[in-house]
Amino acid sequence: MNIEKRKELKEQYTARRVIGGVYAVRHIQNGKRLLFSTTDMPGSINRFNFSQQIGGCIHPKLRGEWGEDGSNFAFEVIEELEKKETQSEGEFKQDIDALFDMTRERYAPSQLY
Repeated sequence: MNIEKRKELKEQYTARRVIGGVYAVRHIQNGKRLLFSTTDMPGSINRFNFSQQIGGCIHPKLRGEWGEDGSNFAFEVIEELEKKETQSEGEFKQDIDALFDMTRERYAPSQLY
């Protein structure tokens, strides 16, 4: 790969939109959710889909109900947040953590794993 192409790819990567937020892995039959926060929503979606494809469980709390392929569960985006250009990674993570805390308060403990 030549230097110009590498530089162009690096600029594209740093200029990309960074989307984080709160998501849940929801049991389709009983509706219970396991909440997560992430600074990389597309990556989290990919990990969930990959886990289903290979039959691997994404979290030990779900292992008993996961089944062979995780088809009992669905990925659910609850809140999204875009990283601002002026934000550091740490500031973005703090915002995501605060969003997670606010989101968790909306659910009764019986609705969550």
